[in-house]
Amino acid sequence: MNPLLLLALVPVLGSEPTAALRAEAAEALAQARSRSNQVREAGATGLPALIAGARATAAELEGTRSASRLLEAAEAASWTSLADPGRAAEELAALVQQVEADLRFQPYIEAELPVGFPGPTPAGEIEVKQYPVYRMARTDMSGGAFWQLFNHIKKNDIAMTAPVEMTWASTENGMREVDMAFLYGNVDLGPVGQDGAVEVVEAEPASVVSIGCRGEATRAAVTAAYDELLAWLALRGDLEVSGPMRGMAYNSPMVPRNRKYFEVQVPVTLLETSDAGAAALDMEAILDPTSPDEPGTWQVVNDTVMGGRSASEVRGVEAGLLFTGDLSLENNGGFASVRRPVPDGLREGADRFVLRVRGDGKTYKLRARTDGRFDGVSYERPFDTVAGEVLDLELPLAEFRPVWRGRTVPGQPELTAAAVRQLGLLISDKQEGTFALEVLALGVR
Repeated sequence: MNPLLLLALVPVLGSEPTAALRAEAAEALAQARSRSNQVREAGATGLPALIAGARATAAELEGTRSASRLLEAAEAASWTSLADPGRAAEELAALVQQVEADLRFQPYIEAELPVGFPGPTPAGEIEVKQYPVYRMARTDMSGGAFWQLFNHIKKNDIAMTAPVEMTWASTENGMREVDMAFLYGNVDLGPVGQDGAVEVVEAEPASVVSIGCRGEATRAAVTAAYDELLAWLALRGDLEVSGPMRGMAYNSPMVPRNRKYFEVQVPVTLLETSDAGAAALDMEAILDPTSPDEPGTWQVVNDTVMGGRSASEVRGVEAGLLFTGDLSLENNGGFASVRRPVPDGLREGADRFVLRVRGDGKTYKLRARTDGRFDGVSYERPFDTVAGEVLDLELPLAEFRPVWRGRTVPGQPELTAAAVRQLGLLISDKQEGTFALEVLALGVR
């Protein structure tokens, strides 16, 4: 029996505001097409209704690829109509219908995602997203790759997950698949290493540019999506391709073609600009995130001290420091943290911390202590991240609140830079799952 027949279909919805906005936009486009058709039945082109609908919907979807497609098509139709109004209306109507279908489409996943994986990119959209450390079993495309991988996970009692990862390469005959990988649900499952024709490896955290696609992941469809990503990246001066293109296939052959969904992704790194670093941030650096000695100055303090199961670490990566791990709510746990000493305090008179970070969309806290003790009052200030994006943040000292074990402690003095003796990073607030935060710069002003 085909093992994918055993997998249950589970619809995957985006966050409510996003899903609701896409549904409203799809309905607006449908109404514009309806008005256009009514006018065309009366003998006119119906183009003005289409252009107005496309532009109004683009305004609602500002900043998305769907908005860009609608605006570009409306502009093109305006020019084409000068010579051939009928063709202009037909071409714009086709594009509007395609965008409407993308907006209505809801991807299906046939198994659970690996721990910490981001959800699927909305159909028709391009986004940058962050992937955590994950484990995968992979093999090349010779000799029945799917069944080699399936036999491997069956033998080792590893549950099937979605998506299936495909690495593609450019050849003289066009793009082709070079290997396939099944992804483990958790990085703690099984050992890494060779298992016959299958190799189990651990993938590092990575940022990718992803495009969501409806339909069958044919070579032509994947190539077209890849070209779209390269064109999008060409307009972004801050991102550079850092690895081979890959496909993420979410559906088995049993899913009808019109319900299938896949992603095409390109790994990327952020290009450092000439003014990057402490000088550009106008700050006095506290540490050098790129120093090979810096990770060793940090101490891990997780909820394991009270019986929890969370895990974290600090390690060096190319751009700086990576605070990463897995937040567990088991055994009444729910926090992971790291800290480092600041024995001589910070510059007297500084009134704010300055950070450059790249996160995963979760909320973190910067913590400061005014003594060298393991426990006791600390001062903390939360900050939000956007998945895959570099953010420059200013956290005024006046906004740090004194806490002990999550509760505000009244009657404490205001935090001053000169009094700081420890600095730390914390993730909590029931943000269960894998997390990753890169610290690219940290200082005071």
